[in-house]
Amino acid sequence: MESVVHLPGIEIKEFALSCYDIIKSSPSKQEALKTVADFASPHLKKYLTITLKNPDEISMHFIDLLDQIVFEVVENIHYDDPVHEYIIEDLYARLCIYLDIFRGKETYTININKRNFTHDDTVIIRQCRMSEYVPLLVAEYYEQPILQKSILRALLYFDSENLLNLYYNIVKDGNYVEEKILALIGLKRFISKFNFDQLHSQKHDGYARLIEYAESFNCQDIGKNPLPEDVYSLLFGLNYIELNRDAVMDLSAYAWIFRVIQSFLKIEFDNPSTADIYKSASNIILFAKPDILERLVNVEELAIAMIQVLDFFPGEFFYKLGIKLFHIGHDFIRMANKLKLSGKINLNELESNTMNYILWESENML
Repeated sequence: MESVVHLPGIEIKEFALSCYDIIKSSPSKQEALKTVADFASPHLKKYLTITLKNPDEISMHFIDLLDQIVFEVVENIHYDDPVHEYIIEDLYARLCIYLDIFRGKETYTININKRNFTHDDTVIIRQCRMSEYVPLLVAEYYEQPILQKSILRALLYFDSENLLNLYYNIVKDGNYVEEKILALIGLKRFISKFNFDQLHSQKHDGYARLIEYAESFNCQDIGKNPLPEDVYSLLFGLNYIELNRDAVMDLSAYAWIFRVIQSFLKIEFDNPSTADIYKSASNIILFAKPDILERLVNVEELAIAMIQVLDFFPGEFFYKLGIKLFHIGHDFIRMANKLKLSGKINLNELESNTMNYILWESENML
């Protein structure tokens, strides 16, 4: 996986460098963010649309950050609020991190040593496959508990054998199931050197089915895996596909993941798991190649599953998903209308994300 380096698109990079040029002489952090917000605000949807056509994490996080900056300095102004002052400091620091990597790896390397390590660094390191930072990631894993999940997600992009013991210790002694799930994904990468029998002692606790599911999970042909029967196994499957998307981006994998989520739609998830399910599932769709989604919506059974899954997301997730649908043309709208008219799927015009998208697109075409 380390050989696959997906750098930000040139249009996003040019946009970011324009942001840098207009703030480098700003007299204060507040003024710098205000200048960026005024410059970026009219263009955010355009660049989000560009990014979602061929997405990469740095560009996605950068656009999300600009959206937060616009909200805080244009729509949520409380200059005398100490919390607002802290938010401005944080947003400015995060903006500088992304502008560093857009300016070049050398600039980023110089400046990462002058500040605290952050979640945004894990995004940059994993996308740019900066293997030289693996020791730093491991050190920060122990130093910053709040970043442990983000750090594990970054480490899973590297093949260092030194990580095997880390993953094993997390599965054996870790406190949080979300981290155990990520560590199990890591152990699957060492399947020729790690025997899952070593985890049998864990089968007395609530993770027995998760460990069994992870052990038997077919990484070479995702579509052949049985559907998970519990939320932990669901999260394992979702996270595995999300974090290995370069290797599993085929129709059968996406068909499987839509069937998986479809099978869980009527289950009441525990609150701690729901956010991770939404985030991982939406990322899988957002990072899918448009031609894969186009092929998927032209298979009736899979189109039904996809529509039901899209309607599963809260509105704040569907905004990006709706822009993603734009890139697969009118096939999605055509199939959704066909299924609705035939009675094969029921779409509530007030609550359905799919119906709202169809109505919105129809009005735009008038």
